[in-house]
Amino acid sequence: MPFAIEIAFGTGRYWAADVADRSMPEWPPHLARLYAAMVEGWARYGSDPPDDGERSALEWLERQPPPTVWEPGGSPRRAVGLFVPVNNITDPNKRDKRRGVTKWWTLLPEERKRTPRLSVPSTLVGGKGCVVFSWPESEPTTAHRAALGSVLERVTRVGHSSSFVACRMTHDPPEAVWVPQSGSAGYVFSMRVTYPGMLEHLRVRHGMYLETGYRNNPMRAQTVFYTTAGIRVPDPRPSSAESGGEWVVFEMDRSSRGLPSSATAYVAKALRGALISHCPETAPKLLVGRDPDGRPTADPHALFLSLPFVGHRYSDGTIKGVAVVFPPNPDSGQRQLALKTIGAWERSRRPRPLLLRLGRYGVLAMRRVTGHDGTDLNTLDPGMWSRPSRLWGSVTALALPREAYKLTRGTPSDIRRAWRKAEEAVAEAARFAGLPEPVRVEVGFDPPVRGGSHTSDYPVFVQGRKRRLLLHALVEFGEAVAGPLVLGSGRFRGLGLMLPLDPVSGDTR
Repeated sequence: MPFAIEIAFGTGRYWAADVADRSMPEWPPHLARLYAAMVEGWARYGSDPPDDGERSALEWLERQPPPTVWEPGGSPRRAVGLFVPVNNITDPNKRDKRRGVTKWWTLLPEERKRTPRLSVPSTLVGGKGCVVFSWPESEPTTAHRAALGSVLERVTRVGHSSSFVACRMTHDPPEAVWVPQSGSAGYVFSMRVTYPGMLEHLRVRHGMYLETGYRNNPMRAQTVFYTTAGIRVPDPRPSSAESGGEWVVFEMDRSSRGLPSSATAYVAKALRGALISHCPETAPKLLVGRDPDGRPTADPHALFLSLPFVGHRYSDGTIKGVAVVFPPNPDSGQRQLALKTIGAWERSRRPRPLLLRLGRYGVLAMRRVTGHDGTDLNTLDPGMWSRPSRLWGSVTALALPREAYKLTRGTPSDIRRAWRKAEEAVAEAARFAGLPEPVRVEVGFDPPVRGGSHTSDYPVFVQGRKRRLLLHALVEFGEAVAGPLVLGSGRFRGLGLMLPLDPVSGDTR
């Protein structure tokens, strides 16, 4: 019999702040929050002393693998800054006394000092207002099932005290929307889940709070990465051997000048140079892309990508961040040295922001994003670029062989032949990356994604002393392909970055 827990939100709203950014709501609810609420229901609202059978059931639950998640979607509401009057009465300071302020005046609204506070962010829950955690491969005993059901009946809130819920076990859970995955490559969001010994840790933590009065917030939990379940896009094919691995993302400082996506090659070159200059040893070929003899390496190496704001009706195409994307399963020594290089660069600038010097484009300040929860920009979320899709559109122009340059000159037959060659070059770039044969390729000078830059806005791209042709492309495959997709000769400089355009991604074209 399937084991699942349903959380129904009584007010249709879930009040809880993200542990990494208190101004953003947490969605979907984290399993660690639900488990803490269940422990409270067992220890505070159950029998006195707490029932040993229920404790055994909770200890069984904490040892289970991460669950799948079904949720109907939600509309986030960010926290709002407020200035709240201080409630406690204090004696007036010297300045107030010189103004003639007495103690009783401090009770008046115009004299009470205001302290900045954030309201609690929330999420308006869609559908029927329920979220379901499922453990398809876990089967509790009859005693554990009854004990967990009894504990769930005593759970009245999850998150903020105003987030009223009704919890129960269900034997007919809906199809999962989110599933856990191993590693962080291409994940959509992270969730805090349970771990063996969590109940005992919460009990000790509560005892420390009773002794000291201080809360240790946030509570300790295990983090698991989640991605879209297969029901959204079935049987995704892995992306090329040069992408789909670990992401290291940097967010541009809000005060930095906004650069268009056409400057991606300059930004990638500056990022690569900054990392190589701070390497404590000989720069690894994972970053350099060359063997010790100076020749281009045949092994997959890191991509340096610029991440522009695209795919939205208000997109302006400015670069919001950059990313270093390692290939899947890189050499452990090369990876460690690359991460040490990034750490050395950060230590050399701490606490100041990192700087990218771009010549005529000026200087950009940025910071490393410490995880998916470290920023509220979807553009910097690897899941935006890694979601499986059949249809892909170029965000930055692709660099193609120069042979197909007669696109606007010559006889009509010559022009048609040149455009066919350009389409064949894009299909060849997909095959070279190990992707399936495209069923449709369209090329042009205009970007197929909102916010992209026209190819005429790009500077000349030269590779191997040869000038490359820059074009945008729309590529469709016969099966779903998992990103990130980066095609063409300039892919290691951020050219040819593709965005999934299947309908599930929303308004992108």
